[in-house]
Amino acid sequence: MSGWPWMKNEQVAIADTCIDDADDEFEERRPSVKELISQNRLLIDDVKSELCNHELYDETKHDDLWILRFLLSHKKDKIRALAAAKATLVYRKIHALDEKDVRAFPPQHRDRILNNESFHRLFEEGIGEDSITVVVPDKKRRGVVIYFNVSSIDTHALANVEQEDWLRGMTYVNEFQFQWLDYLTRTTGRLTKSTHIVDVAGIYFGMFNMTTQRKYTSSTRAMQDCYPQAVQAYLVCHAPVWIEGPWRYLKALLPSRVVEKLDFLNPRQYDEDLKRLLQYVPKALLPERFGGENQPWPPAFMPPLD
Repeated sequence: MSGWPWMKNEQVAIADTCIDDADDEFEERRPSVKELISQNRLLIDDVKSELCNHELYDETKHDDLWILRFLLSHKKDKIRALAAAKATLVYRKIHALDEKDVRAFPPQHRDRILNNESFHRLFEEGIGEDSITVVVPDKKRRGVVIYFNVSSIDTHALANVEQEDWLRGMTYVNEFQFQWLDYLTRTTGRLTKSTHIVDVAGIYFGMFNMTTQRKYTSSTRAMQDCYPQAVQAYLVCHAPVWIEGPWRYLKALLPSRVVEKLDFLNPRQYDEDLKRLLQYVPKALLPERFGGENQPWPPAFMPPLD
C-alpha cells in the first residue's frame, strides 16, 4: 500500500496495467509504470540509497514511482534527480502538502477551498471565474486537463498580489494536479500526465504586465523541480494570426518532441487540430469553444465532487 493520503482506500501502491488497453491508441502515450521501473531499476536504487538517509524520507510515499519521475524529468541524471528529490521533500514539508487529500477541491470551486488565504488573495484579485478550470474527463485513461482562459485574467490587478501569495496560490493548483496524476498513475499502472489547453482568443498587447510576469516566473522557478513529469502538452488555441501563421510554418521544421509538448491549434477551423485535442478529451466532454459538444462553460469538474 501507499502512504499518500489520496491512496488510503487503495490496496496496492501501483496497479498492473489493463490488458484491454493494449489496442488503445491513446494508451500508447502512457507507458507501463512497472516496465519503466524495471528498465530503470539500478538508477532508482542508487537514488534511493542516497535519499533514504534524509530526515523527511518516508518509504511508503517516496517509492520507486516517486523517484522515477525525477529521473525521467532530469534525463536519468542521478545527481540532478537526487538534488530535485531532496528539494521537493523540504518544499512539501514547508507547505504541509503530505497531510491532506485535496482532489475533491478543484481550484475553480473556490468556496470549497478553506484555510488557504494565499490562494484566495491570488485568485480573487485578478483571476476570473473561468480563467483556470481543472477537469478529470476520464478517471481510467486521459489524466487531467486544465483549461486556461487568458482573456479573463486581469494581469494588472495581479501585480498587486504579494510574492508569497503567488507562490502558495500556485502551489495549490500544482498540488491538486499532482495528486490526481499520482492517483491515476497508481490505479491504472500507466504514467499519467496533464494537458494544458490555453485559450488566448481576445488577447492584446496591453494585457502584458511586467510585475505580474516577474512574480509568476519567480513562483514557477521555486517549484519547477517539485512536480516532475507532470505535463504532457501545452496546447494553445485561437492565437492571433500573427502568432498562428508563423507557427504553422515553423513547426514543420521543429523536432516532433517539441511540437508534441507545445502546439498552437485552431480546432474550430482545422479538423486536424480538433483531432489533436480529442486525443486528450472525448468530443462529448470537450467544450464547444474548442470544437467539442460540451455546451457549459466553464465545464463541470468530473468526476462528481464528494
